[in-house]
Amino acid sequence: MSLKSDKKKNKKPNKKQLKAELKHLELEIKNLPNKKEKIKKDILIRSNKLIYKEKYSLRQKLNKYNLMLEFTDEVCPVIDFNNIESDFKDKYLELRKYQRITHNGVKGEDDIYKSLKILNDIIVIIQHLNTPLEDKSVEHDLVVISESGIFTIEVKYISAEKITISRQGLLNNTNIIEQSRRHIHSLRRTLSDTKYSDIPIYPIIVFSNDRCKFKNENENIPICYKIDIENIIFDKTKYPICIDKNEFKNIKDTITEKCKNIEEKKYPLDIDEKSYYEALAEYASNDIIEKEKIQIKERIEKIEDELPDTFGTIFKILLFAIYAIADIVDR
Repeated sequence: MSLKSDKKKNKKPNKKQLKAELKHLELEIKNLPNKKEKIKKDILIRSNKLIYKEKYSLRQKLNKYNLMLEFTDEVCPVIDFNNIESDFKDKYLELRKYQRITHNGVKGEDDIYKSLKILNDIIVIIQHLNTPLEDKSVEHDLVVISESGIFTIEVKYISAEKITISRQGLLNNTNIIEQSRRHIHSLRRTLSDTKYSDIPIYPIIVFSNDRCKFKNENENIPICYKIDIENIIFDKTKYPICIDKNEFKNIKDTITEKCKNIEEKKYPLDIDEKSYYEALAEYASNDIIEKEKIQIKERIEKIEDELPDTFGTIFKILLFAIYAIADIVDR
C-alpha cells in the first residue's frame, strides 16, 4: 500500500463532516421515542401469535412456559434486575416460578414411571389415564396392574422441607382422601360392565421429592417416596394375589379401550399471557432504546472533543434541549 493511500485512510473527518454527523445523531435522538413505540408494537404483534389456547394439559403448560421464556430471551437476552420496571420483574419471576413448579411435576411423574418400568415383566403400567366420572373426567398419573389388583398412583411434588397430611386427609389445600376416592370410583365404574369388575383397586400417593419430610396422620391411604412403591405393591399381606399375570394385557386393553374417547384434563395457565407480553414489550423496547441512547451520547461526546470549542459549546446547549424533549416525549 502506498504512503498516499495510508494518509487518506488515517485522515480525520473535517469540520463539515463532523457537523453533518452531529446533525444525523440529533435526528436519531429525536426519533428514539417513535422507534421505541415501533419496537414495542413489533414485540406485541409477534407475541400475539403465541397465544393460541386457553387451557393446557400439564405437559402442554410446561411447553407453553418454556416458549414464553424462550421468547423473552429472544427479545431481551440480558435482563438487568437492578434496573427493571417492577411490573415486568414481578411477572417474569412469577413465570419462572410456575415453569419450575410445572417442570418438577412433569419430571416427578416421569421419574416414578421410569422406576416402575423396570418391573415390566411382573406388572403393566398405564401412564396419563383419564377415566369417566359422571359428566367429568378423572386424571390418573399412573395406573399399575399387578397380581394383587389395580393401583392408581397419584404423584405429588412438594417443594417444602416438611409437610403434614392431616387426619382428615388434607395436604395443603387438597383433600387426598376425596381425590383417591374419585380415582377408585371412576376406575371401578370403567370396569363395571366387564368381567374385571371385581378386581380390587387401591390408591397410592407418592412424593417425588424425597427431600420433603412428611408426617402422615391419616392411615387410610399409603403415602410414600419413590423408593417405597415396589414394597407397597408387592406386600402380599395387605394386597393378596387375585389376578393371573396372563390377564394383565387384557385388563389394560379393556381400560384403555373404554377410556379412549375421554379427553385429557386441561387447565388455564397460572400467569396471564397477554399482560406478561405487554410488560415484556414495555421493558424490552425501553431497554433497547436506552442502550441506543447511551451509544449515541458516547459518539456525540467524541465528536465534541474533535470540534472547535465555540461550536462544541453551542451544540452542547442544543443537545441538552434535545435530550430534555426526548425524555418528555418518552414519558
